[in-house]
Amino acid sequence: MHLARSAGTALALLALFAGGACSSDDGSSAPPTTAAPASTSTTTSVGATGTLQFRPVLALLPPGADSPLGPALANGVDLIESATASISQQGNWVVSPVLTDDGIGAFNEMAAQCFALAASCPTGQIAVVVDGVVISAPSIQTDSFEADQIQISADFSEDAARELADSLDRGAS
Repeated sequence: MHLARSAGTALALLALFAGGACSSDDGSSAPPTTAAPASTSTTTSVGATGTLQFRPVLALLPPGADSPLGPALANGVDLIESATASISQQGNWVVSPVLTDDGIGAFNEMAAQCFALAASCPTGQIAVVVDGVVISAPSIQTDSFEADQIQISADFSEDAARELADSLDRGAS
């Protein structure tokens, strides 16, 4: 998976955190956060509206084990305005989220920490969590992004790209 500017400049390599479950490491009483098994779609459907969070992945563990997540940035803030699925210039399905001003600020704060492999984000990955479920966990390859220039690409089928966009939209509601 890749996170790139619409113009095609690659900004970050996304790697789906397929495998083990992820759990909260922020002391909150939030429900456990889990990743989709590697054998299923790269996205998980959520309810009509949802709660979206960006959380650092603190450790990668073998499939089936809990991988801890750090605290969410900008909890309760609208992070994403919208997300759409479309076909890129290269002919692959991509998902393009548009982040709010608060959302891009929070995302870039965490991206800078993850890009630097800081103690707060030692794996270099940000978990995208909707309704307590990790729907993606990109490996960040740059420290900053523009709110409307993010593009998530992978070996998506049309259905998988639309499902991820829908999950992001529901989390933005």
